[in-house]
Amino acid sequence: MKKYAAFTLVELILVMLLATFVLSMGLLAHQIMDQLYRQYERETEAILELDAFRAILQTDFVRSRSAIWEEQRLILEMDSLQLSYSFERDFVCRQILEMEAKVDTVFCETKALRLYWEKALREENGPVDALDWEIEDLDFVFRIRSQKNRDQWESN
Repeated sequence: MKKYAAFTLVELILVMLLATFVLSMGLLAHQIMDQLYRQYERETEAILELDAFRAILQTDFVRSRSAIWEEQRLILEMDSLQLSYSFERDFVCRQILEMEAKVDTVFCETKALRLYWEKALREENGPVDALDWEIEDLDFVFRIRSQKNRDQWESN
């Protein structure tokens, strides 16, 4: 009788177990990387939305004739309209006061909002020429300055 070279049943089972283990580790790594990428994508989208809103606030603030803090709102007076920014704990709303239906909202957790008038911290209602807006999950502060006092702020 002629003998052929072959694998035993135990060797085949061991190879199948090892292949299953390697394949499951690869799938687990792929799943973890996919979750991390989706989380990164969501965070990046939120930061881009927040930065776009900050850019709008900066543009409105620079173009406004005056900025007044009253009743927990920042009111910007433009040439032909008034804008209101409400800084709540979980969101910020931008509203054109003449048009009640026109409201822009960005969802973020405001950690701190510091208002300034002539480089002094403002504690009560009144005119504002600069503000620092700190977001809970970000490690930096959005600094927004009016055009007329920008040179004062940058000189120090």
